[in-house]
Amino acid sequence: MNPVYFDWSTITRRAVYNALFDALAILGTEQVPVKVIQGTLRKTLKSMMPVRVTSCRKKLVQTNEIYVGGFYNSECDQDGLPPIEINLAYCPKQTHIDLIDRQLSKICTLIADVTLHEIVHLKQYRYRNFSDINRYRSQAEDPDQRIKQEYLGDKDEVEAFGFNLACELWDRYGNNITKSNRWLDSDHWQKSPTSQMHEYMVAFDGDHNHPIIRKLKKHARRYLTNYKIDKPFRRSKYLTM
Repeated sequence: MNPVYFDWSTITRRAVYNALFDALAILGTEQVPVKVIQGTLRKTLKSMMPVRVTSCRKKLVQTNEIYVGGFYNSECDQDGLPPIEINLAYCPKQTHIDLIDRQLSKICTLIADVTLHEIVHLKQYRYRNFSDINRYRSQAEDPDQRIKQEYLGDKDEVEAFGFNLACELWDRYGNNITKSNRWLDSDHWQKSPTSQMHEYMVAFDGDHNHPIIRKLKKHARRYLTNYKIDKPFRRSKYLTM
């Protein structure tokens, strides 16, 4: 197989969202076959960038929902193979999904956010010549909390989730950076259970002064100033190879 060459700096959140929304919108709104949805999403994403698009069935997935996961594979990247995988999980017994406007927008936003999250990881690994970094070591006594903290506290994840948090804030407040900053320093995350901030604050005991929370906010604020270009990076360095 010939090595994959692609300029990842060309991918924007809005472009991914719009392409997916347009492709799904023509399928109708009621009882769209899961196989058709998966095929449409796969074809659309692969037409935009060299990614793998997989699917599975998970018991935790609710009716009419699609869970979206992503994975960046540094070994594939070094070998010139598609380095990013997008996984779409469906309800085990559901064969059709209703794609009402709100649900359609949610699915497209999730896929766009996961895709850009993995592109952040791609640049991180290329920047340090594919070497690993020291992992965050949690001091939590509860084993479940310790596992969660060590994942969310990973330096790479804090930066990538910082971008996702910036996207949330932009969707909420637009270019009003003052309101976004106030929200970050408030406890409004308690009323936003789907927010990235909620996940971090629960994992780190709601402590705004925890070093990981402070780093997350720092990245979110930095990315907010970049958001007018609709992607994490202003330059294409490390994103073309």
